[in-house]
Amino acid sequence: MTNEVVAIIPARGGSVRVKNKNLYQINGLSLIERKILQLKNAGIKKVYVGSDSLEILDKADGLGAIVIKRDPLACDESKSSANFMIEELSKKIPKATYAIWAHCTNPFLYSEHYISAFEMFLNKKDKYDSLISVNRIQNHLWSDKFQPHNYNPWSKTHTLAKDLKPLYQQDGGIFIQKLRDFQEKCYFFGTNPFLYEIDPINSFDINTPEDIEWAVALSEIIDKKFNFLKNEKNIK
Repeated sequence: MTNEVVAIIPARGGSVRVKNKNLYQINGLSLIERKILQLKNAGIKKVYVGSDSLEILDKADGLGAIVIKRDPLACDESKSSANFMIEELSKKIPKATYAIWAHCTNPFLYSEHYISAFEMFLNKKDKYDSLISVNRIQNHLWSDKFQPHNYNPWSKTHTLAKDLKPLYQQDGGIFIQKLRDFQEKCYFFGTNPFLYEIDPINSFDINTPEDIEWAVALSEIIDKKFNFLKNEKNIK
């Protein structure tokens, strides 16, 4: 991958629903270690880890990431907005052209996903100002008013799911744009993002203790499918 791109991993020490979530181990590696290795194996030379936790920063440093001590206020979601968090961390990153913002809580996004997404962004950057990963939703949906949202179940002919107009769910896995846009707009993406589809199993996001259990149960199978750890564990 080009030296013009850096990766940014925000990894706060605290977590409301899952205590010490970013240090939780999935198939022998903590979430922060998994993410660093996945990004470094994508050929990203500079992977920045920003945290208020000395334990997280120590693990990151041990894997060759560039560590950034963050303001505790920016790591407290009860007091600070996502916009402030993005501004506070991104402005501590030295000069670079592009940045990939990645979260530890997507343990099944591997190097090939980051490589493919960045190549897609470069191909689309003349038309789109950023890229976000999404899941396609193409099914029979109902609104919060308990009414059919995207089909008429009482029509003479039933509309098959494959014929419905798809919707897209932002999965929080990959955000790409120019570094200066992260710094100036203080958000994950711009006003005209390209929607990059990823299989939901790969963009699986850990938010609850139950998600941790699912990730542990699935990790060995999915890691084996993507050849993770066998080739990536010793990367420095």
